[in-house]
Amino acid sequence: MVIRNVLIIVATLALLVGGAFLFIGWKSDERAEKVDSAEHEEQTAEEVVQEEEPIDERVIQWKEPLHVAEQQLTESSEIVVDVDQEQIIYANNIDTPLGLASMSKTMIQYLVMKAVDEGKLSWESTYVTPPHFFDHHHAEGIAMIGLQKNKKYTLDYLFRAVAVHSGNDAAMALVYLLADTYDIAPDGDVHAIEAAFVQWMNDTAAELGMTNTHFINPHGLTVNGEYNKGSARDLATLISYTIKQHPDILNYTELATVTSEYGEVVPTTNWLLKGMPFETEGVRGYKTGFTYEAGPCVSSAVERNGNRYVTVLQNWNDGSGDFDTYKFKHTTELVETYIDPTLTTEEE
Repeated sequence: MVIRNVLIIVATLALLVGGAFLFIGWKSDERAEKVDSAEHEEQTAEEVVQEEEPIDERVIQWKEPLHVAEQQLTESSEIVVDVDQEQIIYANNIDTPLGLASMSKTMIQYLVMKAVDEGKLSWESTYVTPPHFFDHHHAEGIAMIGLQKNKKYTLDYLFRAVAVHSGNDAAMALVYLLADTYDIAPDGDVHAIEAAFVQWMNDTAAELGMTNTHFINPHGLTVNGEYNKGSARDLATLISYTIKQHPDILNYTELATVTSEYGEVVPTTNWLLKGMPFETEGVRGYKTGFTYEAGPCVSSAVERNGNRYVTVLQNWNDGSGDFDTYKFKHTTELVETYIDPTLTTEEE
Protein backbone atom coordinates (compact mmCIF):
# COMPACT_ATOMS: atom_id res chain seq x y z
CA MET A 1 0.00 0.00 0.00
CA VAL A 2 2.81 2.41 0.94
CA ILE A 3 4.66 1.61 -2.24
CA ARG A 4 1.53 2.18 -4.35
CA ASN A 5 0.96 5.58 -2.69
CA VAL A 6 4.57 6.54 -3.33
CA LEU A 7 4.20 5.58 -6.98
CA ILE A 8 1.01 7.63 -7.27
CA ILE A 9 2.72 10.64 -5.73
CA VAL A 10 5.76 10.27 -8.07
CA ALA A 11 3.51 9.97 -11.11
CA THR A 12 1.53 13.01 -10.06
CA LEU A 13 4.71 15.02 -9.61
CA ALA A 14 5.95 13.91 -13.01
CA LEU A 15 2.72 15.06 -14.63
CA LEU A 16 2.93 18.39 -12.87
CA VAL A 17 6.56 18.91 -13.85
CA GLY A 18 5.87 17.87 -17.44
CA GLY A 19 2.91 20.20 -17.63
CA ALA A 20 5.03 23.03 -16.28
CA PHE A 21 7.65 22.41 -18.94
CA LEU A 22 4.99 22.29 -21.62
CA PHE A 23 3.56 25.58 -20.36
CA ILE A 24 7.00 27.18 -20.27
CA GLY A 25 7.76 25.83 -23.75
CA TRP A 26 4.45 27.19 -25.09
CA LYS A 27 5.16 30.59 -23.57
CA SER A 28 8.68 30.52 -25.03
CA ASP A 29 7.29 29.65 -28.45
CA GLU A 30 4.73 32.45 -28.10
CA ARG A 31 7.44 34.95 -27.16
CA ALA A 32 9.62 33.71 -30.03
CA GLU A 33 6.74 34.11 -32.44
CA LYS A 34 6.20 37.67 -31.20
CA VAL A 35 9.92 38.43 -31.58
CA ASP A 36 9.96 36.91 -35.08
CA SER A 37 6.85 38.91 -35.97
CA ALA A 38 8.38 42.13 -34.64
CA GLU A 39 11.64 41.47 -36.49
CA HIS A 40 9.68 40.74 -39.66
CA GLU A 41 7.70 43.96 -39.32
CA GLU A 42 10.93 45.90 -38.66
CA GLN A 43 12.59 44.27 -41.66
CA THR A 44 9.56 45.04 -43.84
CA ALA A 45 9.66 48.66 -42.70
CA GLU A 46 13.37 48.81 -43.55
CA GLU A 47 12.64 47.41 -47.00
CA VAL A 48 9.98 50.07 -47.55
CA VAL A 49 12.43 52.77 -46.49
CA GLN A 50 15.04 51.34 -48.85
CA GLU A 51 12.55 51.33 -51.70
CA GLU A 52 11.81 55.02 -51.16
CA GLU A 53 15.10 56.35 -52.53
CA PRO A 54 15.86 59.98 -51.70
CA ILE A 55 15.49 62.46 -54.52
CA ASP A 56 18.84 63.53 -55.97
CA GLU A 57 19.23 67.21 -55.06
CA ARG A 58 20.80 67.82 -58.45
CA VAL A 59 17.55 66.95 -60.21
CA ILE A 60 15.36 70.04 -60.45
CA GLN A 61 11.73 69.18 -59.73
CA TRP A 62 9.91 71.50 -62.14
CA LYS A 63 6.37 72.47 -61.18
CA GLU A 64 3.71 72.14 -63.86
CA PRO A 65 3.61 75.07 -66.33
CA LEU A 66 1.51 78.07 -65.40
CA HIS A 67 0.97 78.87 -69.07
CA VAL A 68 0.93 76.44 -72.00
CA ALA A 69 0.74 77.51 -75.63
CA GLU A 70 -2.63 76.72 -77.22
CA GLN A 71 -0.94 75.95 -80.53
CA GLN A 72 1.80 73.42 -79.75
CA LEU A 73 4.87 73.49 -81.98
CA THR A 74 6.42 70.30 -83.37
CA GLU A 75 9.78 71.32 -84.84
CA SER A 76 10.56 74.28 -82.56
CA SER A 77 10.35 74.88 -78.83
CA GLU A 78 10.16 77.67 -76.26
CA ILE A 79 10.25 77.73 -72.46
CA VAL A 80 10.45 80.28 -69.64
CA VAL A 81 11.31 79.15 -66.09
CA ASP A 82 11.68 80.67 -62.65
CA VAL A 83 15.00 79.22 -61.49
CA ASP A 84 14.67 79.58 -57.72
CA GLN A 85 11.01 78.54 -57.53
CA GLU A 86 11.63 75.65 -59.96
CA GLN A 87 8.50 76.81 -61.75
CA ILE A 88 7.86 76.49 -65.46
CA ILE A 89 6.13 79.75 -66.35
CA TYR A 90 5.50 79.15 -70.05
CA ALA A 91 5.88 76.02 -72.19
CA ASN A 92 5.57 75.09 -75.83
CA ASN A 93 6.80 71.67 -76.99
CA ILE A 94 9.39 71.53 -74.22
CA ASP A 95 10.13 67.77 -74.17
CA THR A 96 10.88 67.06 -77.84
CA PRO A 97 14.59 66.46 -78.53
CA LEU A 98 15.69 69.10 -81.05
CA GLY A 99 19.06 70.28 -82.31
CA LEU A 100 21.24 72.05 -79.76
CA ALA A 101 24.02 73.43 -81.99
CA SER A 102 26.45 75.50 -79.89
CA MET A 103 24.11 75.49 -76.92
CA SER A 104 25.76 72.08 -76.38
CA LYS A 105 28.68 74.03 -74.91
CA THR A 106 26.59 74.82 -71.84
CA MET A 107 27.61 71.36 -70.61
CA ILE A 108 31.31 72.18 -71.07
CA GLN A 109 30.72 75.43 -69.18
CA TYR A 110 29.05 73.55 -66.31
CA LEU A 111 31.89 71.03 -66.06
CA VAL A 112 34.50 73.83 -66.02
CA MET A 113 32.68 75.73 -63.25
CA LYS A 114 32.38 72.50 -61.25
CA ALA A 115 36.11 71.79 -61.67
CA VAL A 116 37.03 75.29 -60.50
CA ASP A 117 34.74 75.14 -57.46
CA GLU A 118 36.13 71.70 -56.56
CA GLY A 119 39.68 73.06 -56.74
CA LYS A 120 40.63 70.79 -59.65
CA LEU A 121 41.36 73.84 -61.80
CA SER A 122 41.92 77.55 -61.26
CA TRP A 123 41.32 80.40 -63.65
CA GLU A 124 45.11 80.63 -63.99
CA SER A 125 45.40 76.98 -65.09
CA THR A 126 46.92 76.71 -68.56
CA TYR A 127 46.59 74.59 -71.68
CA VAL A 128 49.17 74.34 -74.46
CA THR A 129 47.67 73.60 -77.88
CA PRO A 130 49.56 70.69 -79.47
CA PRO A 131 50.31 70.60 -83.22
CA HIS A 132 47.72 67.85 -83.85
CA PHE A 133 45.00 70.04 -82.31
CA PHE A 134 44.52 71.90 -85.58
CA ASP A 135 44.29 68.73 -87.62
CA HIS A 136 40.88 68.21 -86.06
CA HIS A 137 39.61 71.60 -84.96
CA HIS A 138 40.04 74.11 -87.71
CA ALA A 139 37.43 74.80 -90.36
CA GLU A 140 36.16 77.70 -92.37
CA GLY A 141 32.80 79.23 -91.57
CA ILE A 142 32.58 78.26 -87.91
CA ALA A 143 33.15 80.41 -84.85
CA MET A 144 36.82 80.44 -83.84
CA ILE A 145 38.80 82.67 -81.49
CA GLY A 146 42.03 81.99 -83.38
CA LEU A 147 44.17 79.80 -81.11
CA GLN A 148 47.68 79.00 -82.35
CA LYS A 149 49.61 75.75 -81.99
CA ASN A 150 52.20 75.30 -79.26
CA LYS A 151 50.89 78.33 -77.36
CA LYS A 152 49.87 78.52 -73.72
CA TYR A 153 46.38 79.78 -72.84
CA THR A 154 44.78 80.33 -69.44
CA LEU A 155 41.51 78.77 -68.46
CA ASP A 156 40.14 82.29 -67.95
CA TYR A 157 40.86 83.26 -71.55
CA LEU A 158 39.51 80.03 -73.04
CA PHE A 159 36.34 80.25 -70.97
CA ARG A 160 35.70 83.86 -72.01
CA ALA A 161 36.24 82.90 -75.66
CA VAL A 162 33.50 80.27 -75.35
CA ALA A 163 31.09 82.34 -73.25
CA VAL A 164 31.34 85.42 -75.46
CA HIS A 165 32.20 84.29 -78.97
CA SER A 166 31.31 80.57 -78.83
CA GLY A 167 34.81 79.77 -80.14
CA ASN A 168 34.93 76.13 -81.20
CA ASP A 169 38.72 75.99 -80.92
CA ALA A 170 38.54 77.34 -77.36
CA ALA A 171 35.75 74.88 -76.50
CA MET A 172 37.85 71.91 -77.60
CA ALA A 173 40.85 73.24 -75.69
CA LEU A 174 38.62 73.21 -72.59
CA VAL A 175 37.61 69.63 -73.39
CA TYR A 176 41.26 68.47 -73.48
CA LEU A 177 42.13 70.44 -70.35
CA LEU A 178 39.22 68.88 -68.44
CA ALA A 179 40.00 65.41 -69.79
CA ASP A 180 43.60 65.71 -68.62
CA THR A 181 42.55 67.10 -65.23
CA TYR A 182 40.15 64.23 -64.52
CA ASP A 183 42.29 61.64 -66.32
CA ILE A 184 39.30 60.32 -68.25
CA ALA A 185 41.34 58.85 -71.15
CA PRO A 186 44.99 58.80 -70.06
CA ASP A 187 46.31 56.62 -72.87
CA GLY A 188 43.90 57.62 -75.58
CA ASP A 189 44.39 59.55 -78.78
CA VAL A 190 42.32 62.58 -79.75
CA HIS A 191 39.34 60.47 -80.78
CA ALA A 192 39.45 58.37 -77.60
CA ILE A 193 39.60 61.49 -75.45
CA GLU A 194 36.65 63.06 -77.22
CA ALA A 195 34.62 59.85 -77.01
CA ALA A 196 35.31 59.60 -73.26
CA PHE A 197 34.39 63.25 -72.80
CA VAL A 198 31.11 62.82 -74.68
CA GLN A 199 30.28 59.87 -72.44
CA TRP A 200 30.98 62.11 -69.45
CA MET A 201 28.61 64.72 -70.88
CA ASN A 202 25.86 62.13 -71.32
CA ASP A 203 26.42 60.67 -67.85
CA THR A 204 26.19 64.15 -66.33
CA ALA A 205 23.03 64.89 -68.29
CA ALA A 206 21.49 61.69 -66.87
CA GLU A 207 22.51 62.68 -63.32
CA LEU A 208 20.79 66.04 -63.76
CA GLY A 209 17.58 64.42 -64.99
CA MET A 210 18.00 65.52 -68.62
CA THR A 211 16.06 62.55 -70.00
CA ASN A 212 15.61 63.84 -73.55
CA THR A 213 19.19 64.84 -74.31
CA HIS A 214 21.95 62.98 -76.14
CA PHE A 215 25.38 64.32 -77.08
CA ILE A 216 27.50 62.86 -79.87
CA ASN A 217 30.23 65.52 -79.72
CA PRO A 218 31.27 68.32 -77.34
CA HIS A 219 30.86 71.35 -79.63
CA GLY A 220 27.45 70.90 -81.27
CA LEU A 221 28.48 70.95 -84.93
CA THR A 222 26.94 68.47 -87.34
CA VAL A 223 29.29 65.56 -88.06
CA ASN A 224 28.49 63.08 -90.84
CA GLY A 225 24.84 64.11 -90.71
CA GLU A 226 24.57 63.51 -86.95
CA TYR A 227 24.18 66.19 -84.30
CA ASN A 228 23.45 66.75 -80.61
CA LYS A 229 19.82 66.82 -79.55
CA GLY A 230 18.06 67.87 -76.38
CA SER A 231 14.76 69.29 -75.19
CA ALA A 232 14.04 72.85 -74.08
CA ARG A 233 13.18 71.58 -70.58
CA ASP A 234 16.52 69.76 -70.36
CA LEU A 235 18.54 72.78 -71.43
CA ALA A 236 16.63 75.00 -68.99
CA THR A 237 17.46 72.42 -66.31
CA LEU A 238 21.19 72.48 -67.09
CA ILE A 239 21.42 76.27 -67.21
CA SER A 240 19.30 76.71 -64.08
CA TYR A 241 21.34 74.20 -62.12
CA THR A 242 24.58 75.81 -63.27
CA ILE A 243 23.65 79.32 -62.20
CA LYS A 244 22.24 78.05 -58.89
CA GLN A 245 25.40 76.14 -58.05
CA HIS A 246 27.92 78.42 -59.76
CA PRO A 247 26.44 81.95 -59.98
CA ASP A 248 29.84 83.45 -60.87
CA ILE A 249 29.42 82.06 -64.37
CA LEU A 250 27.22 85.07 -65.16
CA ASN A 251 30.27 87.31 -64.79
CA TYR A 252 31.50 85.63 -67.96
CA THR A 253 28.30 85.14 -69.93
CA GLU A 254 27.29 88.81 -69.53
CA LEU A 255 30.48 90.08 -71.22
CA ALA A 256 29.77 91.85 -74.50
CA THR A 257 33.29 91.45 -75.91
CA VAL A 258 36.45 89.40 -75.57
CA THR A 259 39.87 90.62 -76.70
CA SER A 260 41.80 88.05 -78.70
CA GLU A 261 45.53 87.49 -78.31
CA TYR A 262 46.02 89.63 -81.41
CA GLY A 263 44.35 92.58 -79.70
CA GLU A 264 41.18 92.17 -81.76
CA VAL A 265 38.00 93.01 -79.84
CA VAL A 266 35.56 90.23 -80.69
CA PRO A 267 31.85 90.90 -79.98
CA THR A 268 29.44 88.54 -78.27
CA THR A 269 27.09 86.37 -80.28
CA ASN A 270 24.31 87.25 -77.80
CA TRP A 271 22.42 90.30 -79.05
CA LEU A 272 20.31 90.49 -75.89
CA LEU A 273 23.14 91.89 -73.76
CA LYS A 274 23.75 95.50 -72.81
CA GLY A 275 24.86 97.61 -75.77
CA MET A 276 23.71 95.02 -78.32
CA PRO A 277 20.94 95.42 -80.94
CA PHE A 278 18.27 93.64 -78.84
CA GLU A 279 19.43 94.76 -75.40
CA THR A 280 16.90 93.45 -72.88
CA GLU A 281 16.75 94.55 -69.26
CA GLY A 282 18.12 92.01 -66.82
CA VAL A 283 19.68 89.61 -69.35
CA ARG A 284 23.07 88.37 -68.13
CA GLY A 285 23.94 86.02 -70.95
CA TYR A 286 23.64 82.69 -71.76
CA LYS A 287 24.26 80.74 -74.96
CA THR A 288 23.44 81.02 -78.64
CA GLY A 289 23.69 78.46 -81.39
CA PHE A 290 23.10 77.82 -85.06
CA THR A 291 23.57 75.06 -87.60
CA TYR A 292 21.39 74.40 -90.62
CA GLU A 293 20.18 71.19 -89.00
CA ALA A 294 19.37 72.68 -85.58
CA GLY A 295 18.23 76.08 -86.82
CA PRO A 296 18.61 79.34 -84.86
CA CYS A 297 18.80 78.73 -81.10
CA VAL A 298 19.24 80.97 -78.08
CA SER A 299 19.02 80.69 -74.31
CA SER A 300 19.12 83.53 -71.81
CA ALA A 301 19.65 84.04 -68.09
CA VAL A 302 17.63 86.95 -66.71
CA GLU A 303 17.62 88.73 -63.35
CA ARG A 304 14.67 90.95 -62.48
CA ASN A 305 13.24 92.09 -59.15
CA GLY A 306 15.70 89.88 -57.30
CA ASN A 307 14.51 86.76 -59.14
CA ARG A 308 16.36 84.57 -61.65
CA TYR A 309 14.87 83.21 -64.85
CA VAL A 310 15.94 81.20 -67.88
CA THR A 311 14.50 81.16 -71.39
CA VAL A 312 15.24 78.75 -74.24
CA LEU A 313 14.30 78.87 -77.92
CA GLN A 314 15.14 76.12 -80.40
CA ASN A 315 14.89 76.26 -84.19
CA TRP A 316 13.29 79.69 -84.04
CA ASN A 317 13.19 80.62 -87.70
CA ASP A 318 10.78 82.84 -89.58
CA GLY A 319 11.90 81.54 -92.98
CA SER A 320 13.40 84.87 -94.04
CA GLY A 321 16.97 83.61 -94.06
CA ASP A 322 17.85 85.97 -91.19
CA PHE A 323 19.07 83.54 -88.54
CA ASP A 324 19.56 86.11 -85.77
CA THR A 325 16.90 88.82 -85.61
CA TYR A 326 13.84 86.63 -85.11
CA LYS A 327 15.19 84.52 -82.24
CA PHE A 328 16.44 87.55 -80.27
CA LYS A 329 13.28 89.54 -80.92
CA HIS A 330 11.08 86.69 -79.72
CA THR A 331 13.22 86.12 -76.61
CA THR A 332 12.65 89.77 -75.68
CA GLU A 333 8.91 89.25 -76.19
CA LEU A 334 8.96 86.21 -73.88
CA VAL A 335 10.88 88.11 -71.21
CA GLU A 336 8.53 91.09 -71.31
CA THR A 337 5.40 88.93 -71.37
CA TYR A 338 6.15 86.24 -68.80
CA ILE A 339 8.93 87.46 -66.53
CA ASP A 340 6.90 89.49 -64.10
CA PRO A 341 6.35 88.81 -60.37
CA THR A 342 2.58 88.61 -60.85
CA LEU A 343 2.97 85.80 -63.39
CA THR A 344 5.53 83.60 -61.66
CA THR A 345 3.34 82.21 -58.88
CA GLU A 346 -0.12 80.71 -58.98
CA GLU A 347 -2.98 82.91 -57.87
CA GLU A 348 -3.90 82.41 -54.23
